[in-house]
Amino acid sequence: MQWFRRGGFCLFFLGAASTAVLFGSALPAVAAPVIWQGNTSGAWGTGSNWDTGTVPTSGDNAYLPQGPAPGTKTIGLGAGAVANFLFVEDTGYTAQSGDLTLTDQLWIQQTGGAGLTLAASGTITAVNATLGADAGKSGSLTVSAPAGASLVIPGAGALTIGNQGTGSVRVGAFGEFPGSTLTAGTIQMGVGSSSSGNTMSVWQSVTTSNFIAGVAGGSNAVSINYAGSLVVSGNSDVVLGSGATSNGNSLTMNIAASLSASKNVVVGYDGSSNSVAVTQGGFGPGSQVTSQGIRLGVNAGSHGNSVTVDGPGSSWTTNGQQAIYVGVSGSNNTFSITGGGVLTVGGTDKNVYVGSGAATSNGNALVVNGSGSKLVMSGANADLVVSGTNGQTGNVVQVVNGGLLDVKRTIVGYGGTLTGNGTVNGPVLVGTGGVVAPGGAGGVETIGTLTLSGSLDLAPSLLPGQYGRLDIDIAGSTIDQISVTGLLN
Repeated sequence: MQWFRRGGFCLFFLGAASTAVLFGSALPAVAAPVIWQGNTSGAWGTGSNWDTGTVPTSGDNAYLPQGPAPGTKTIGLGAGAVANFLFVEDTGYTAQSGDLTLTDQLWIQQTGGAGLTLAASGTITAVNATLGADAGKSGSLTVSAPAGASLVIPGAGALTIGNQGTGSVRVGAFGEFPGSTLTAGTIQMGVGSSSSGNTMSVWQSVTTSNFIAGVAGGSNAVSINYAGSLVVSGNSDVVLGSGATSNGNSLTMNIAASLSASKNVVVGYDGSSNSVAVTQGGFGPGSQVTSQGIRLGVNAGSHGNSVTVDGPGSSWTTNGQQAIYVGVSGSNNTFSITGGGVLTVGGTDKNVYVGSGAATSNGNALVVNGSGSKLVMSGANADLVVSGTNGQTGNVVQVVNGGLLDVKRTIVGYGGTLTGNGTVNGPVLVGTGGVVAPGGAGGVETIGTLTLSGSLDLAPSLLPGQYGRLDIDIAGSTIDQISVTGLLN
């Protein structure tokens, strides 16, 4: 038996037919690790740069070691560089100017941190990549070069940013052209419940088939910046906060950033206090999201999740294949459209629901606040529905300060409230237990005028035997008002 220890990685070799163990992860057995020295040059393909005197083959595990600094940590990959695993055990390593193909995995981690930068047309292709595999260890990867750099994990391979430890990834930088790219079958952050605070910063292009921020861990942060893009093209939802312990995960988009999702975007599946912010960062062009549908607070324990679409030019567009739910079974979830942001719902019959029939779906809100801020639903059979059909209360649609609901029809059911001082296009139907309250929301006595550019029906034939309520507040000499341009029933 042979035993090797390099920078915290322990490898036991029991023979050619045996399996090596890396802190509980199975690795193919190899003759011995091949360890970078870099004493001759920075060329990967020069044998004297490695402790064995030979260049790694596709069956070798290559190490960029921790400890005394090698001759150089800047490695020119050249053409045809290969290895089985690549272990990065220290900070400060750079791979550039060529291609490296791994027949298995890229691992980056160490107590106190380890890091690799792909630069200057450097490309690594791996079956999987893991940053921060073990608890107490961290790893970082930067894919950034003015001439472009790339990490490719093809097919069903996964990039794990924090398995039990902590990981961080940055793709590109402001102003890079043609830009750097990251492509992976799956990107997952915070896999174990102990893995929190992982980050991914996208300045250029990231493409994946599946994306989860917060499998079981919390406080994972994704940012897409300055025209950076994230494309999720697979048949699975984009999820922030998958597990019950996966709380406080965030996606922030600033200045012409884009997210394209082929399925739904889920903010809080079982997790809570997860958030998406689609903004223009206070200046510059807005950011854009496209998806099939949107879900906030899917299961009963998922609460306090939020989406904000803020600023001129910032928009979220659904393609008409799925509805939007603010509170499926969860509570106190909020979708805010502010500062000139726009939510556009495609399709002829896809509704927006604030609250649902689940008894736990309460305290949810859709807020449209500010001039130019609007919800647009052009489908002939698409409704905006705010309700609580099983007795829950407090689900609210609030349109204020020049905000606009440009919808074909609004239905206010039991436990639902339509309130504010903005404008609602289209008829409003109010059933028993439903409330229209000009001016205020959630019991706040704010006087104002709600404009309905359509009819108001407090005894709708669509809801036979039901009668809604109109709440008018008086404060001193002022009184709430409602302006109805159509019929009042």
